[in-house]
Amino acid sequence: MLWFHPLLQALTTLGALYVLFLGAHRFAAAHLGIKTVFAWKRHVFLGMGVLLLWLAGFTGGSVMAANTWGTEFVSGAHYWVGLAMATLIPVVFGTGLRMDMNKARRSRLPLFHGALGVALIALALTQAVTGIALIRTWIVGG
Repeated sequence: MLWFHPLLQALTTLGALYVLFLGAHRFAAAHLGIKTVFAWKRHVFLGMGVLLLWLAGFTGGSVMAANTWGTEFVSGAHYWVGLAMATLIPVVFGTGLRMDMNKARRSRLPLFHGALGVALIALALTQAVTGIALIRTWIVGG
């Protein structure tokens, strides 16, 4: 059961990279003048899924750490970076939902949404590094 969290989060982060790739098409068309097709519905559907899975992963990881080690704080930076992600996720989700429900010509909200999405991916990659260190220390024992 201890492996469920890291595997789910790794797959979710790979999914996030694909969502970023889809969003890059929107950025290229809107800000770089490059003609491209933005797969709006796919970006929204997969983006919502990634955000919800990341949030579920934070919750599950915290519960698992508390049950296994008595506290989630034992994971140090891994917990704090996860908490930072958990605070950004509702903002990215909310801005994306607003743009999806109220389609309009916008420039700043998509940039804000995308910048926070990129920040989440950077944090998730940091989570991978700290998570591998935790696995080595606490699970594998090396």
